[in-house]
Amino acid sequence: WSSDVCSSDLAAPLTTRLQLPLEQAELLAHAAVAACRRQGAAVAVSVLDSSGSLQVYLGDDFAPPHSSNLSRQKAYTAVSLAAAQGQHTTGELVKLLERSPLAVGELALPAAPVAGITPLPGGVVIRHGGQVLAGIGVSGARQGQIDEGCALEAETRLLEELDAPTSAASTR
Repeated sequence: WSSDVCSSDLAAPLTTRLQLPLEQAELLAHAAVAACRRQGAAVAVSVLDSSGSLQVYLGDDFAPPHSSNLSRQKAYTAVSLAAAQGQHTTGELVKLLERSPLAVGELALPAAPVAGITPLPGGVVIRHGGQVLAGIGVSGARQGQIDEGCALEAETRLLEELDAPTSAASTR
């Protein structure tokens, strides 16, 4: 311990972070694949927790080879940069960047790319109760807007499940 650390710093309350259980992260990924399949698209889906760590990866049959990396990058961009800027999707972030390509909010973007940041449509910030739970990234459809639509449909399915009563007793 350093003498620079005072006892009041040590007494600061611990913080907690919500995280999707694995089963719900898998539900989110499967729902995105199913949504894209209904549109005839084979995609890759990545679900990251709020700290940017991979929770689930799902690659549909015949998803393009590049979609694996892009799905993770879109999810990372959502959970990091889009969430920090108050955006819901990476598509919204792209529109913000198009209006002001040199800055996002108050943060100036570096001239060189930041590893993992890929401002393309297809990433969605998953929030519940005002807190970021996860980011989902979908890649492989003909257009990023289709990827993003599949991610949004999956988010809706997950949020319905999170908001559903857990048992018949809880509905009384």
